[in-house]
Amino acid sequence: IYRRLNNPFVTGLLTTYWDAYEAVGLNFFTDYKYLTEVWEYHQKMVEAICEEIDGAWPVNFNFDRQTVVACREESGPHLVAAVAAAGGDPRKLPVSGAFHSPLMAPATDALRAKVSELAFADMAIPLYSNVTAAVYGDNPGELLVEQVTHPIQWKKIIENMIADGFDTFIEVGEWTSPSPPA
Repeated sequence: IYRRLNNPFVTGLLTTYWDAYEAVGLNFFTDYKYLTEVWEYHQKMVEAICEEIDGAWPVNFNFDRQTVVACREESGPHLVAAVAAAGGDPRKLPVSGAFHSPLMAPATDALRAKVSELAFADMAIPLYSNVTAAVYGDNPGELLVEQVTHPIQWKKIIENMIADGFDTFIEVGEWTSPSPPA
């Protein structure tokens, strides 16, 4: 895959790493079906942990082994302990709320009222919904309201975009650690 990059420095670096992996036998191949099963298992583990903790919900399915969970403040220590016990790497994110969880429900009525005042134009480019992971349809306003209390399907969005022919993704903005490669 990396050979499709147009950056000779990065391509050379990755080729060197691959050659080193081959030299010591660390290179191995597996099919996509196996990886998908592993990713689905990870998601099921996160969902099972959240079901056992009162006030915890998976809210952002980022990538194969990166899922964000929102919880009530008092549930935080239990969530961290459960994730660590399952072999995960729990980290508290510097955010001001339990976004995309049922705890945000009080915000939906006011947002729904504001969104109902808007007139949405036809999309000039495909815009994917965080809720459905599909291109917005006829009622983007309702999906915008739903995303306040529903998980973000980031991994599925990227998969759907790739299936729709997108092949280049550029992360922009202020962030201290890059996302895993899509």
